[in-house]
Amino acid sequence: GKTTVNNAQAISGGFAKGTVSVTSSLVDAAQIDGTQGQYLKLDIAEAVNKHQSITWTNDVLSSINSSTSKIVLHIYNPSEQEIPFKLYVKYSGLTINTELASTMLKPGMNVVTVDGINSFNWTRYKSIENAMMYFSQDSASGGAARTVYIKDLTAYTISK
Repeated sequence: GKTTVNNAQAISGGFAKGTVSVTSSLVDAAQIDGTQGQYLKLDIAEAVNKHQSITWTNDVLSSINSSTSKIVLHIYNPSEQEIPFKLYVKYSGLTINTELASTMLKPGMNVVTVDGINSFNWTRYKSIENAMMYFSQDSASGGAARTVYIKDLTAYTISK
């Protein structure tokens, strides 16, 4: 197989308002955790009486397909509180969004892994159109304005 690390710059394009607005920018990793490279900084607006979500459309998503065994996101939470996180995708062959991951982002670095992607029904799913990232438990709880940093998205591809 093959491993493709999509760094902060590669994943930086295509973040847009979902239920709330988002501002994205590249920042020096040394400012965040003392490491080298860059982080993608996401400043996510407050949500009141609705889910706190943003949408992501990027060429990196279109490279995820039936040959991809798993993806790994490295997300840094700079706050002292845990942040709810859910990752959904919209496939071109389905009318509903599909949840790929649900976790709590602890303070510091978090590794979010989605396994078994190659076992999905890609004949039916076709391709990924976009992804949605949720930062709230439910629509009633909403969420305070927050910042998260994404280091990279790594895709693991199987040989066929």
